[in-house]
Amino acid sequence: MSALQPMWRCVQPLRTALGCVRNGKPLKINTNMELFTNMRCYSTQVTVPTKYNFEKLYTENYYGLRRLPVPPLSDTLARYLRSVQPLVSPEDFKVIQADAADFEAGQGPFLNAKLLAEDSHEGYPYSYIQKHWDDMYMGLRCPHPINISPFFKIVDDPDPSKTHLRRAAEFARGFALWSRKVLNGTLEPDVDPKGTPQCSTSFKLMISSNKTPYKGRDVIEQHPESRSITVVSKGNLFSVEVISEDGKIISVDALETRLKEIEAELPADVSICALSGEDRDVWASARASLLASSPQNSKSMSAVDAGIICVCLDDVEPADMSALGQSILTGPARSRWYDKQQLLAFPSKSGGGKLAMLFEHSYSDGLGWARFIHEIMCNTLGQQKKLPANVSQLPLLPEASGLLSMQKLHFD
Repeated sequence: MSALQPMWRCVQPLRTALGCVRNGKPLKINTNMELFTNMRCYSTQVTVPTKYNFEKLYTENYYGLRRLPVPPLSDTLARYLRSVQPLVSPEDFKVIQADAADFEAGQGPFLNAKLLAEDSHEGYPYSYIQKHWDDMYMGLRCPHPINISPFFKIVDDPDPSKTHLRRAAEFARGFALWSRKVLNGTLEPDVDPKGTPQCSTSFKLMISSNKTPYKGRDVIEQHPESRSITVVSKGNLFSVEVISEDGKIISVDALETRLKEIEAELPADVSICALSGEDRDVWASARASLLASSPQNSKSMSAVDAGIICVCLDDVEPADMSALGQSILTGPARSRWYDKQQLLAFPSKSGGGKLAMLFEHSYSDGLGWARFIHEIMCNTLGQQKKLPANVSQLPLLPEASGLLSMQKLHFD
């Protein structure tokens, strides 16, 4: 099956690009498999509990959903061929068709039976895809930019006077509030048009998470107790408190002030930020050396890792949409931290607060981030009526008066 494996290597980066086109027109590519990768199963008619335990959200089947079924081998191959055909020449497609037919007549049934046997159990992996997905993403040693991290370009705010810093403050504060819904067990599940819940397990891993590099394999680590966000700007790293020790949320004005202070800092002479976009084993070795060389480095790295989300402030306005897409995908590396979920903010003369979400695809999916973005936009624009009927507003935490603490993080 020599032709099948190279095609996966081609399709993967294409999915994260700005779009796939043929003769100037967007291609329609079948991505049904991708939609299920972070789901334990598919929906069925169940009773939705009013609350869940955050610590068990990933392991408990709260909605009584059925396990995602393994599709027939013939269906999988047909779906694969439909997805590949728009991306290759007719000559190459004939070769791939022949390889698929050989696979179906040869090794395919044996491997399919093995997959069915792997899936005949309870507990992790929660679907036939999950362990293979995790092994692939956690084990890949290629750099994250383009290969791992896709993005959303968030629609500009209708108010042209709104700056990127103001809007970043709104969204970062909103994410801190939204994360409280996830943490306190009240985040409502997404539902289909009939009101049937969809799997919510991936929401747990979106909060205060870090993909930590180790030799040979990365590990997802979480810090649900975190009350701060990580901010990156011109090679500088900061930890900004957004929830006070007594449970009060920072105001948008105060957080915007903090972001202005950070943006005003001079570029760092030396920065470790670009290392997070390196080959994962290279980054693992460098990180281990940093941690071993200084207690200060360990303290600063822990603060970076623990951020509820990472806000990245760019200092150059992209010339056009293509340049914006390139910047979102590939950097500047000094203003990115690829181990975390990243909210990117771009200066813009036209206003509207240009933002993008560059997310870690190993353990989160576009469906979850679309949910977050939709809720935050409805709340910041005062359009809560556009939220689904089953979705409540963001938690109403008391607001802190004035600024909360901020720390510039240093590495020896």
